[in-house]
Amino acid sequence: MPFPLCLAEKKLIIGVSKDKDIIKKLFSVINKDIESIMNEQSFIGTEDTKASFGTSIIDNTKINRLICTLVLKYKKTKENQFVYPLYLKILREIRNLLAIELDKVKFSNILNGEYPIEVRQIVLTQMLKYKVNTKNIISSLNDMEITKLKLLMETAGNRYGITFEQSQLINNILFDIDEKKN
Repeated sequence: MPFPLCLAEKKLIIGVSKDKDIIKKLFSVINKDIESIMNEQSFIGTEDTKASFGTSIIDNTKINRLICTLVLKYKKTKENQFVYPLYLKILREIRNLLAIELDKVKFSNILNGEYPIEVRQIVLTQMLKYKVNTKNIISSLNDMEITKLKLLMETAGNRYGITFEQSQLINNILFDIDEKKN
């Protein structure tokens, strides 16, 4: 029998409580349980690749003011043009706070966890480099010499998934394209 598959990069769960101690107790239990469950599973067969789980108590004056303004605007007019942009701004502020908390967990074993934002910036820089290189390579496939293209397609194979050896061979074939574009 097939089973449902849920792939998600990020999940966001928001709750409201008047008592911070209750939230802290909940987070301490959840963090330990979730972390141990995630560490037992192999999501991707690549070393040091794992999921991260972060929690945060949002007690932020700016966000509180934005929420109060949103509620007042909603009471005054229920028109999307006034309410929706403010709602998106609130979500962006919450997301920015939570991203930092998640990165603190994700990069806790790098430089004693002291530079989570800086490490994230380095990761983002490498991701942008990857995207630019990928775009350059993909756009160059139509101009590739036919024998080299055939070798590349045979090496890549027509099944999803790739071995480390395949990736090395593909990288060697694509090396000159990557070098020419940079």
